This record gives sequence, C-alpha cells and structure tokens, in this order.
Amino acid sequence: MNEALASARRVHLSVGNFADRVISSKMARQAVWLFGLNSAARGMAFIGSAYAARCLGPANLGISALVASISQLVVVLANGGLDTVAVRRIAANPGCARGITASIVWFRTRLLAAILPLGLCAVLILTSGEHAFAWCVGAILPIGTSFGLSFVFQGLEKLPLQALVSVLTSAVTAAAFFFFRPGMPAGSDVAVMAFAGFCGMLLSFWLFRALASQGGTDEPAPAIAALLRESRPYWMLAVVVYCYSTLQVPLVGYIAGKQSLGAYRSALMLVAGLDLLYSSINSLLLPRLVAWRRKGPTFLWHRQKELLFLFLFSGGAISAGVISLAPVVYRRFLGVAFTEAILPFQILVVGRLAVFVGQIFAWSLSALHLDRQFFLASLAGAVFSVGANLLFVPCYGIVAAAVVSVLSEIVVHGLCFISVKRYISRAIAISATNPI
Repeated sequence: MNEALASARRVHLSVGNFADRVISSKMARQAVWLFGLNSAARGMAFIGSAYAARCLGPANLGISALVASISQLVVVLANGGLDTVAVRRIAANPGCARGITASIVWFRTRLLAAILPLGLCAVLILTSGEHAFAWCVGAILPIGTSFGLSFVFQGLEKLPLQALVSVLTSAVTAAAFFFFRPGMPAGSDVAVMAFAGFCGMLLSFWLFRALASQGGTDEPAPAIAALLRESRPYWMLAVVVYCYSTLQVPLVGYIAGKQSLGAYRSALMLVAGLDLLYSSINSLLLPRLVAWRRKGPTFLWHRQKELLFLFLFSGGAISAGVISLAPVVYRRFLGVAFTEAILPFQILVVGRLAVFVGQIFAWSLSALHLDRQFFLASLAGAVFSVGANLLFVPCYGIVAAAVVSVLSEIVVHGLCFISVKRYISRAIAISATNPI
C-alpha cells in the first residue's frame, strides 16, 4: 500500500513538474499567442472562404484550384529552399538577420522577375486565353508568398508578429469575400488572395524594419552563394514535397474534372485553417530543437516524447471536434453543391493531425543536419502519392485523393521518425561506450 502511494506521488510530481515546465517555457507562451491569433485568423478566413466558395460554385472553384497550384510551383522554384537555412542561421546567430534577409529578397526578386512573365505567357498560350483573368491575377500570388519574411520571425522566435500579419490579411480577405454575389467569375477569389497577400507582405517588411531598428541584427551575413550551396538540398526537397502534396490538385482536375476538383478544393480550403494553426506551432520547433540538441541526444529524445504526447492530445481533441462538425458546417455554409466533399474533408483532417505530430521528427532531421534522410522520406512520399493518385482517383474520385494525401503524409513522417530514432539510439550508444 505504501509502495503504491509512493508511486502515485512520484507520478503526480512528475506530471506537475512537466506542467510547470510547459507553462513557464518560452515556446509554450508563444504557442498560446499563436493559437489565439491564428484561431482569430482562421475563424475569419473560414467564414469568408465558405461564402466565396458558395458564390463561385464547384466549377469556378476548380479553376481557382488549378491557378493556385501552379502559382505554388512558382513559389517553390523561386524560394530556392532558403527558408530552412535562414531559420537555422538566424536561430544560431540573430545578429545576421538583416543581412540574410536582404540577400534572400534580392535573390527572389531577380528569379521572380524572370519566371513570372515567361510562365504567364506560356499558360495563356497553352490554355488559348481561357480564364485569362484568373491566370493573370494568379501570377501575383507568388509575390506575397515569397516575400512574407516568415523565416526571419521564425529564426528570431518572434512568430507572434507573423501571426498578427496572418490575422490582418485574413481579415482583409474575409471582408473582401463578403462583397461577392452568386455567379462570381472564375479567379475572383484568386484576386482577393493576391491583394491580401501583397498587403501582408508590406506589413511583414514594416514589422521587420521596426524589429531591426532595435539593433542587434546588423552583423555580417553569409553571401547568397554560400546560402544557396547550403540550401540546394532543401530546394530539391521543396520540389519533391510539391509532388506529394500540391501536384495532386492538377492531377485530380485532369482525372476527375473541374466540378469534382472544385468540391475537393473546398475541403482543402477549409482544412487549411487547421494546417495554419498546426504549422504556426510547428514553426516554433526548429530553434528549440537546435537548442535541445546541444544538451545531448538523451535530452533531445526526452523532449521529443513530451511534445509527441502534447501534440497527440491537443491535436486529437481539435481534430475530433472538427470531424464531428463537418456535415453541419458543409450543409449550412456551402450548400448541397459541395456535400460530396464532406467525407474527403474529414479524411484530410486526419492527415493534418498526422503532419502536426510528424513535424516534431521532420524538423528534428533539419536540426540534426540529416538533410539526406529528410529528402529520401519526402521522395518516398512523392512517388507513392503520384502513383496512388493515378491508380485510384479514376475509380474512387476525390475520396481516394483524400486517402492518398493522408497516407503520403504518414509515409513521409513515419520515415522521419524512424531516421531520428536510429540516429539518437546510435548517439546514445556511442556516448555510453565513450564517456567523457
């Protein structure tokens, strides 16, 4: 009996210590801010997006999905894989933030100036000018995304500022969507997103300028050539990630048609709220993981397990609530034209939870400089995604597309977990055999 009481007391103390550590940690405080700000942003974006989807209809929403997916490819090509490298460099030495930012902005400006005109001309020729307005405003989308400066705020652990930008851009987007009326032309939603993204970009620059004026960010920074040499694997990785995630959109449009793609796009738009909420918390991980790594593999693995428990508990509760409310939300906000997307949406919610949890180990690979393992995991996911979509979407439609999306994420993040566990097990074994 005494032994049982002592054991219970130890568990109570352990849980209490863990809770105190979570409450007092900088990461937890920032996570609370991010949760509040992004909940507000997602709430506004959800209502506005649902209303815009209803006004556009599935077919026009499908066209917007194609435009947005190609715009995302431009972002991948122009970003140069530099975000992860910049976060890692700035987290290790915040003094070089201004120089790194200037180099990256200069590089992306030159690349977009070459890609956007050529890409737009090619698309307009290949589509015979069909839906020209949607493609023209879609060419503006990569500008706001590429110059959002999220890597600076992430590296400096000032992401609540970036979340504030998301809140304001979501507010602008939602307000604009409420001016829509049924029968809006294709590309109307893309034009709103492009305008809001441009406003968000300007606000990000203003916030960073105010942050940099406080001093401590003017140390010499590596040249862009050095950054690009380091970012080359991440550039390739970004293309591979595009293949297992966003490439699915044009594949579904080609196989299932614009009507079904529009329904699937509605599921992607709504699940993006969860994605932003989860990714805003995940974006805090890399600087923390870099710091935990310095304290040794055992400490790092212990912290990862704690995060795994927290993320599963919090993400699982949120996901369960969203899944249960999905039928009511679709019927009330989007109408009967989009009811075929209810099940795909519920499946995609499970996929967002898998990503939320899996990013603990995906970011760990970056912190441990295991870039090759991360690339191979993503490549496996890309091969699986493209092959499975071509195999199953013709027979089972957008439900199959949603299942393939979830399984692709599980493949990628499952392999990340295995790679991290192997590395840490070896590191612990080596430190045990070679004590200092």
